[in-house]
Amino acid sequence: MFKKLSTRISFILSIILIIVMFGFGHYMIQERVNEMNETILQKGVASAKTASVITSRILEDIVDNGIFTLEEVLNHSLTPIQLPDFILKNYKSRSADELESIQKYHYTTTLDSYLDNVLLEIQDEFLKDKQIVYAVLADSNGFIPTHNSVFNKKLTGKFIFDRDNNRTKRVYDDEVGLKSARNKCEPFLKQVYKRDTGEVMWDISAPVYVKGHHWGAFRVGYSMEATQHELNKLRKRMLMFMLLMVLVTIFTINRVTAIMMKPLCALRCGVEKVAMGDLSFKQEVKSNDEVGDLARGFNKMTEDLRIYIDDLKRTTMAKEKIESDLRIATEIQGSMLPRVFPAFPHRDEFDIHATMIPAKEVGGDFYDFFFINKNELCFLIGDVSGKGVSAALFMVICKTLLKTEALRGLDPANVLTNVNVLLYPDNDACMFATVFLAILNTKTGKLKYGNAGHNPPILYKIGKDPEYIKVETGLVLGVMDEIEFGKGELDMEKDDILYIYTDGVTEAMDDKQDMFGEERLLEIFNRVKDESPEQIISTILKELNFFVKIAPQTDDITMVTFKYFGKKEKDNTKI
Repeated sequence: MFKKLSTRISFILSIILIIVMFGFGHYMIQERVNEMNETILQKGVASAKTASVITSRILEDIVDNGIFTLEEVLNHSLTPIQLPDFILKNYKSRSADELESIQKYHYTTTLDSYLDNVLLEIQDEFLKDKQIVYAVLADSNGFIPTHNSVFNKKLTGKFIFDRDNNRTKRVYDDEVGLKSARNKCEPFLKQVYKRDTGEVMWDISAPVYVKGHHWGAFRVGYSMEATQHELNKLRKRMLMFMLLMVLVTIFTINRVTAIMMKPLCALRCGVEKVAMGDLSFKQEVKSNDEVGDLARGFNKMTEDLRIYIDDLKRTTMAKEKIESDLRIATEIQGSMLPRVFPAFPHRDEFDIHATMIPAKEVGGDFYDFFFINKNELCFLIGDVSGKGVSAALFMVICKTLLKTEALRGLDPANVLTNVNVLLYPDNDACMFATVFLAILNTKTGKLKYGNAGHNPPILYKIGKDPEYIKVETGLVLGVMDEIEFGKGELDMEKDDILYIYTDGVTEAMDDKQDMFGEERLLEIFNRVKDESPEQIISTILKELNFFVKIAPQTDDITMVTFKYFGKKEKDNTKI
């Protein structure tokens, strides 16, 4: 359910609304409580002060009319009233503390008989307010000469009834009663306490003076149970109202959210259609708000995506065609290089092995070996400038021309010279190639070579350390007319090895841009010099891969290894 955006929005708004409404309700109830408390306080203060003024005048009139003297009025001496025997007999099951609570409240003073007639009606008048539980005059000892009629019942001998309904002529010497009766400084006192009946009360009192002398206080007691009852009713009404408002608002929010989310739902359906491949779908735009902007943007995105996919299809088809052509070119190039080993299984005078690993689909490196006649073997290696298709095409031309000229029986240097003459005039792209070409007389071991700017080969002769041949480098093929190329010759003896390679080997770099180098190549070759040509190439490739690790190959890698076994034992004219 909560996967829907409209549901989550409705839920969040509803939670916020509930919090706000309940916070507002709590605030309103608290304000109502404060108002009611303030009203009770003001009413209690007014009642206590009014009664204080009235009782002060009554007591002063007693003095003024000569009924009692001021000394008699101010005399608060108490005479205990003995409880009747039949009453005490009915209390016999009560404890001493309970009997004392009844006995200690029954006293009399000189003014009791007079005040009974004067005060009772005045005090009872205040009880017409249902919140007021008592309204009594108390002297400075806390003695109440005349209680309200409701608490002035005759003793019956029933302890609970007598305790709660016979409270006249008693001394209220508790903390609240004494504090009220002896207050001389404050115009009124408000005290909260729990009555012996269990009720929570507000005791509001005002001091009473007679002829400037403090006599006592008039106390008005308000029961907070009635107030609490009203507050509970208010809370229930507020709660019901808020719940109703919450339900109505939640329903409204849900409906409004659902209506406002319809355009987004439609947009979502459009997204699903596009995701399923329907790029012809157009979202209907019904508004100029953010949703309308989103719909217009979605339509533009869909159209752009359709155009992009069409372009991508055409590009992919073209790329696939190019890749197919490159695969075919790779196969063609590979087929042009000798790939079957041993290359001449019927010849036991030598062993030759080679490999070429292009940096791209097709490369510019090449090698070749072939017999010019039954005793002369030509083998060569070359490296064309650049990479890719252009280098491969130039490589094919170079290789073809080199083989054609070599088959004419020319010396290696003359072969290079003739090929250069053929390449230079039509080389508008200014491409060039480095070539090392050697011709070996398998019968005598005489090897002649020519070099057109290529790396010097490594020669290993039995009993000596492998070393690079000190050969004239010469210029490269194809860049200048009428030039001479480096040349030389040497005698190959039994088990001598000649290793030729392109700069893709020595200039291979690792991820730190360090080159493999000629020294490392010579050191590795020295370790495997006694192996077969195939094993020599395989080991060098492994060491090369270990060196470069994850670094990308940047140049073609080509190697040719020739090992001479000496003069053949028998004449074999097959070439």
